[in-house]
Amino acid sequence: MTLEELAIVLRKIFKFKYLTVRPNFGAEGDDYIGDTVELWDEKPYFENWSGMWVCNDWYIWPKVAFLVDDLQFNVGYDVLHMDLEHMEETQDFSPYADLIEEVEE
Repeated sequence: MTLEELAIVLRKIFKFKYLTVRPNFGAEGDDYIGDTVELWDEKPYFENWSGMWVCNDWYIWPKVAFLVDDLQFNVGYDVLHMDLEHMEETQDFSPYADLIEEVEE
C-alpha cells in the first residue's frame, strides 16, 4: 500500500487533511523504534535537522499518531531503504520531507 492509499483508507475513519511520516526515536530520543504516521488538520512543515513535522512552531500537534509497524498491512515508501544511522549522524532527515499526503475533504 502506498502512502496515498493509506491516507484514503484512514480518511474513512479519521477527519484530517494531511498525513505525514517521520522517524520515531522514543520518549528518551535515543533508540529508533520505527516510523510514525501522523494525521494533521493544518499543513505542517518538515525540520531536516530534527526529523519532525511541525505546525506553527510546535504549537499544533498531530491529532492522531501511530507507528507504521502497528498496522496490519505493509505500507511502502522510499525512506524504508535509506540508512537511518547515517541520517542520525549527519542530522539530515531530508528524505522524510517528501512523506506528506494531502487528502480531499
